[in-house]
Amino acid sequence: MNSIDQAISRLRQIAPDPLAGRRNPHRWRVLPTTTVDVHRICRAYEVTDSAIAFAVGKLLLAGDEGRPANDDVMEAIDALTRYLEIQAEDSSSLYANVAGTPEAKVKHETGRQSHLAHGMGLL
Repeated sequence: MNSIDQAISRLRQIAPDPLAGRRNPHRWRVLPTTTVDVHRICRAYEVTDSAIAFAVGKLLLAGDEGRPANDDVMEAIDALTRYLEIQAEDSSSLYANVAGTPEAKVKHETGRQSHLAHGMGLL
């Protein structure tokens, strides 16, 4: 055993893998603190989409602060529904290549932009 292997072996004795032996280890994350909030949980699981993070927060705290849990669950469903709508919009030809849309072409050729393209945030 070389010195690197010895060092790794010694480290494992001192600080064993906190996930070793856990059922479904892919569902666990080691966090730098023991007190966490929803934002830290989303960061640990690499949730980067704001709609998904919002839904996670609503579900983790459903019924907290005196609100009916059903209200929070419905808000999470609404956020996830919007997430799916955005995914569909992004994959449509209108959003997939913004520079190649007819609205973008009009702006390029005339120096103007339509209210539709501007309102949709395309230009």
